[in-house]
Amino acid sequence: MTKIGSILAEARVEKGYTYADLEQVTKIQSRYLRAIDQNNFQELPGQFYIRAFVRQYAEAVDIDPEWLLAKYPLDDTFANETDIEGVIPTYESRSTKHRQQSRFDYVIQTSKNIFPLFLLLLFMILLIVLMVMAYLKSQSNEDLITQDPAQTETQNNGETDNNNNENDSADSENPSDSDSDSNQDDTEEATDSEDSDTENSDGPISLTTVSIDGTRGSFKTSDIKLPTKVDLKAVEGGRSWISVSIDGAVAYEGTLESGQSQSVDLPSGAKNISFSIGFTPSAEITIDGKPLELPEDYKTINTQYFDIEID
Repeated sequence: MTKIGSILAEARVEKGYTYADLEQVTKIQSRYLRAIDQNNFQELPGQFYIRAFVRQYAEAVDIDPEWLLAKYPLDDTFANETDIEGVIPTYESRSTKHRQQSRFDYVIQTSKNIFPLFLLLLFMILLIVLMVMAYLKSQSNEDLITQDPAQTETQNNGETDNNNNENDSADSENPSDSDSDSNQDDTEEATDSEDSDTENSDGPISLTTVSIDGTRGSFKTSDIKLPTKVDLKAVEGGRSWISVSIDGAVAYEGTLESGQSQSVDLPSGAKNISFSIGFTPSAEITIDGKPLELPEDYKTINTQYFDIEID
């Protein structure tokens, strides 16, 4: 006949527990565990300890203690024990529950540790995307500000052609006036040509320094005849960003590459012309066909701002 001790001993061997191992799990002395395996319950301290030790033993080897004690009631003689009928139900011991709970806690803790890293990675990706978008936007704005000098020259040529066509039409409508004034126009043109040659041969524009403070300078001149043009150019192999304002209004703003040029009209009545130059050594400026030369100690500054008051 199969007894409680035989059932527990078989389960212990199947689990691979020694008496020493089981003593660590159940806190029951090894001699009592051996007595249970051998069904020598008389060696245990008493009826209360018999039931308690059997319960602990059963839980440790994953057998349901309630089923075991119901199947084989404990009494002083244990004479009513019978063979096991059917499959022995297993019991989810506290150690098994503890292992399952430990796995669950490990998953939760791992998730908590990974979540801040995930947020940090997401923030870095978002920051990189914003930086790329800002860079592309700045490049687009610079392209819009920068005007192609070749296109500007084409527009100026188109305006000149239109003016010439209008003048031709006026001349054709008033042939008598054209004939009568031809000699006078020739004389005036010759005089203007001589004056222009004289002005162009006078050399650079004469500037009077009002103040110089670091990268900012203020000058005066009476050497500019209005209306006229301001010509900007980047020297060969150079590159410079230039902004020109007339009486506080921006007339041109852009980057000139090597050899590129740009013209700005300086109208009659203009009182002040201001320049902002990103790289002075690469920039050449002429007004009314005369070179604009700054003081040597100021011209060497890479980035500078200066204005000229026109008397």
